[in-house]
Amino acid sequence: MGRWDDVTAQTVSEWAEAGRHGDAEAAFRVAAYGLERGKGEAAEGWMALAARFGGSAMLWRLADLVKDDSSGRQAARWQRQAIAAEWGGEDVVVDENTCQIFTMDTVSYRTQEFGAHVRGEPDEAVRSTLVAAAYRLMCVGGDGVEYPDVEDPDDAVYTPNYISDPEQHPGGGWQFWMDCKGEVYPLMAATQLRILVDELRRAGVTGIRIGPEA
Repeated sequence: MGRWDDVTAQTVSEWAEAGRHGDAEAAFRVAAYGLERGKGEAAEGWMALAARFGGSAMLWRLADLVKDDSSGRQAARWQRQAIAAEWGGEDVVVDENTCQIFTMDTVSYRTQEFGAHVRGEPDEAVRSTLVAAAYRLMCVGGDGVEYPDVEDPDDAVYTPNYISDPEQHPGGGWQFWMDCKGEVYPLMAATQLRILVDELRRAGVTGIRIGPEA
C-alpha cells in the first residue's frame, strides 16, 4: 500500500480546514498530497501556510519536501529561510547560504554543498572542535537522524562518504568539506549545523560564525 492510498477526499478536506486554522502539520500534509498528485501550484499555498504556523523546524521539512525538484530553487529558498529562522540570535550567526543548494548550469541539475567555514574564539578551539565533531557529522543520515554509529543506517538511509580535515580559511578560521555524492539533503544539513553549534558551545567557543566554505 502506498503512502496516500487510504487518503480520501474527506481526509484532505479535514486537513485543509485544520491548516486554515493554524495547524502547520495539517497544511504540510495537504501540500505533500498535492505535490504527489502533480498539483504543485496549489501546494505552494499550503506550504506557505505550513511555514507561517510551523517555525524553523517546518521550514526545514518544506525544503526536504521539494528537494527532488530538478532546479533546486524551492528547496534552496526554504532552506535559507530555515537557517535565518533558527539561527537569528546574537551568540551564533549562521549564513543562510551555508550548505547551499544550487543548480549546476552544465546539467541543469540541483546539488548541495556540504561543509562550512567556521570562526570563533579561541581559534585553536575551533579547529580541535571540528576534528572532534567529525564522527558525529558522519553519522547523520539523509533523514536528519544522528545515528549512534556510522554503520547503523540500513541501505535506505544515506550517510556521508567522507569528511575532510579542517584547513585554515583565507579569511580566518577553519573550513572543511564533506562528500555527499552531490545529492540534496536539507534535513542532514539541519542536524549537522546543530551538531556544529552544540560542539562549539561545549568547547567554550564564543563569537561563533558559520558560513559557506571558500
